[in-house]
Amino acid sequence: MSNTLKVMLIATVIIAIGVFGYWYATSGGTPAPKSALQSSGVQTGGANSPLSVNDTAISDKFLTLLLNMKTIKLDQSIFSDVAFTSLRDFSTTIAPETNPGRANPFAPIGFDVAGTANIIVTTGQPSTITKNTATFVGSLPLGSIAAKQYFEYGNKNTTPLSNITAGVPSDPSTGTFIFNLVGLVPNTIYYYRAAAISNGATVYGQLVSFKTLAQ
Repeated sequence: MSNTLKVMLIATVIIAIGVFGYWYATSGGTPAPKSALQSSGVQTGGANSPLSVNDTAISDKFLTLLLNMKTIKLDQSIFSDVAFTSLRDFSTTIAPETNPGRANPFAPIGFDVAGTANIIVTTGQPSTITKNTATFVGSLPLGSIAAKQYFEYGNKNTTPLSNITAGVPSDPSTGTFIFNLVGLVPNTIYYYRAAAISNGATVYGQLVSFKTLAQ
């Protein structure tokens, strides 16, 4: 056992003895009858009254107890006893929970498996196509929950596409999300697809092509 623990145990024992001594000294005596105090001629009451016979007896007991405590010696042989030194720590480490439950208890059943592509994303046909702009359209099934919806686009049909839009919210009543893109080149074929992130997994819709107007 470490020296610190030994010192703490010794201090605890000394404090316990002191508390017991104080309790014994303050409650151990029996108050003398009023008639006895009166017959002895000792005055009671008042801030300047001398100590009563009972108070003197209590003080003597307390002083005697304090003097006796000076001779107390604690036996530390228990710390070297085989029964003590053979004690072992049988504490068990609690393993982390491997199945804590659903990450989002309010999500529809089947749409809350972490890291799993558990939603379907659909890329719609673009609308309002001009020589420089187009409106991208994507959708999620009603009830699906995604952390982010956005679009990828570029002028080559190789994925991943070269450009990504900002995230856009979906309409809770239809599951549709749209993005109005500007700065396109006239008379050019573009490719785009809708995308959504759910439970750490990114799901893409099908690739759709369109051509901006020449004029």
